[in-house]
Amino acid sequence: MCRLRSPRPPGQKMPNRMGRLPASAEGDRVKVFRRRPGMVILRTWLVVTLVWLGASGAIAAEAGENAPPVIPAGVPAETQKTLASYLPKDGFYNGLKREEQVNFYDQTNLYEYIDGQAEGFIAYNFQALASATYGANDDSNVTVDVYDMEKPIQAFGLYSTFRAPSNEFAQLGGQGFKTAEGYMFWKGRYAVRISGNFGDEKRLYEAALAAAKSAAGKIPDDRNGLDILALLPAQKRVANSEKYTMRAVLGQGFLDNGVTAEYNTGKGMARLFVCQFSSAEAASKAYAEYLKFATAHGKPSETESGKAFQADVKYYGMTEVFLAGRYLAGGVALPRENPKEGAALVESLKQSLASPARIESTRPR
Repeated sequence: MCRLRSPRPPGQKMPNRMGRLPASAEGDRVKVFRRRPGMVILRTWLVVTLVWLGASGAIAAEAGENAPPVIPAGVPAETQKTLASYLPKDGFYNGLKREEQVNFYDQTNLYEYIDGQAEGFIAYNFQALASATYGANDDSNVTVDVYDMEKPIQAFGLYSTFRAPSNEFAQLGGQGFKTAEGYMFWKGRYAVRISGNFGDEKRLYEAALAAAKSAAGKIPDDRNGLDILALLPAQKRVANSEKYTMRAVLGQGFLDNGVTAEYNTGKGMARLFVCQFSSAEAASKAYAEYLKFATAHGKPSETESGKAFQADVKYYGMTEVFLAGRYLAGGVALPRENPKEGAALVESLKQSLASPARIESTRPR
């Protein structure tokens, strides 16, 4: 599960890989590092480049060349207005007030804020981010980040990459949980992260929770497209193990737009998956690719020609895959010592997909 590198202010020492300062530098305060400025060298290069582009455009115009216009990147004004409206107002906790203007990011510059993690957000069709920091006279502060992920299922998908069944959960939006820095939650098409810098842990989490509740109360609820999660059987499912992946479900490039969950199987843990394709033909092509992969890494046996197979696949263990209209589904890491238990899990998934009402509810709207 990926973890964001917390931003840091100018002059702050770089935290180690665990996101904390060395003991000699950390002191007694609960530290969460704020947004970092871009590298001076990079900014200088960008300025020089922009000046060069402007000069080139003037020269091209004088020469009568038809140079294409340079379209600047940026978050649209309407999106900025919407995102900013979800941020807490001043005074939401013990007089905290916004320290500076709201900062906005899109796909072109997200790396400036979460360098090394931007790709993971963009993989879920990240659209825009609004970030604001609220401070007090004693240098305590809270930073609120609101990420527009375009669709509710994508917001949940991003959130699910950070969530673990062992988290301490909170009633925030669709769901939230406590982090080392504060809180994270999702609601509608938005994922929200709150981090803070306070003199003690109790105040940190009080302020972060107050900010989270304020933002959650402003963001409109929208669960369109989430019904695909209901296709995962509830029996034996590990609570809060559900995930949505837009691309490369189970690490396979031919499996997209899918949900997974973990299931208790005696001594081990199995995983069921459902991928929804645009058509039965597209699902059938993905099945053929999966069968090819299983053949390269095991000895699959088709239980129904062109529609279902079983195999002991390298890295994935006992695997069973089947087609159901425009869905491709199955299980991996199924129990070897108790094949009947694994078969029962997959059968429950087949029954879920066989329900006309459930399949209809997952059609795109």
